[in-house]
Amino acid sequence: MRSHFCFLGGLLCLAMVSMAIAEEIVIKPKQSLNPPTAAPIPRPGPVIPKASPAESDKAGLDTIVQVDILSPGIVGDPRAQSWGKLFEDLGLSVRIRNGREVTPGVTEKVRGSLRFVTAAGLLERNGKLNFGKTEFGLSDKELLKQWIDELKVYGAQGAPEGQVLWGMNQAQFEAVAKQMRLPLTVEVQNKSLETLVKALQDDSSLPIRLAPSTEVWLKDAANNHPISLSVSGFSLGTGLAIALNDLGAGFRPVRTPAGQIEYQILPLEQMTDPWPMGWEPEDKTPRDQITPELFKMGLVGFEEAPLVDVLAAIQTESKTPIIVDHRKIQARKIDLSQIMASSPQKRSAWALVVTKCV
Repeated sequence: MRSHFCFLGGLLCLAMVSMAIAEEIVIKPKQSLNPPTAAPIPRPGPVIPKASPAESDKAGLDTIVQVDILSPGIVGDPRAQSWGKLFEDLGLSVRIRNGREVTPGVTEKVRGSLRFVTAAGLLERNGKLNFGKTEFGLSDKELLKQWIDELKVYGAQGAPEGQVLWGMNQAQFEAVAKQMRLPLTVEVQNKSLETLVKALQDDSSLPIRLAPSTEVWLKDAANNHPISLSVSGFSLGTGLAIALNDLGAGFRPVRTPAGQIEYQILPLEQMTDPWPMGWEPEDKTPRDQITPELFKMGLVGFEEAPLVDVLAAIQTESKTPIIVDHRKIQARKIDLSQIMASSPQKRSAWALVVTKCV
């Protein structure tokens, strides 16, 4: 199990893993802060559910949208008739039904290359149509048209932009999270972004690609350089997020119009929702149960030791990987090799020492 802590304004990441227990820090110079390289192992990828059960995997589905107006009032309610005319003007098939028969919301069925989307809206007392997660008034014609266009492209789930969980439903997110917990089998160190993507694409279970804007971004030589660190031993999601962060990039899951899930790489400056380098553990889980070595009390003490050596020693003794964000450190013009750290000799835990030193 892994989680993480961040220190020094987000420049240092402590990955929490469960390994052996150590009692005392020994400061040794010139130790690497990267985990040792491990041989990649084959891994199967989980099946990621599409937006709805479907027999067709085609990206270009022909979508037919039908609207059901759920009227709880009298048959022939003039407000329902007004809504019916509005939808007919938008080129949609409309049915007016008893509001007690159907729950408002959007559903879909796929038959071959056809996707049938049904939007059932409950006619409220104020005259608005409530579709479960959204509602519209008769004056919202343009917003309604945009929403209908999204349904035609993306189906019942709508456009993923602005939705929680990157626009995935719970089943899709759980499948993605399961895949991201698998080991990263590709060595990333010294690879360019394009070379890394090619290596990842060779694994058919990982549909990952560069966004068009990323290809333009890479034409700047300042952005097109090899990854400087190794992330062997990390999970796919954490390792890839750390490696891409070293280049100033990130990735996120993207739901396609056909309901499939792909992974897209973008510059961090163009993202607000990259896949995180780590997830906070649940509040009910004590940190010392996740990585007991990191919180093990022992006799600790050193004076005017290089910070890089202190961090390397803590990583070795606690069996907890420490990742330094060299990209941000260089951007802030910090020379990590010149920073010295001291801690008076006393009983303490590695986690407290790291917090104090950085």
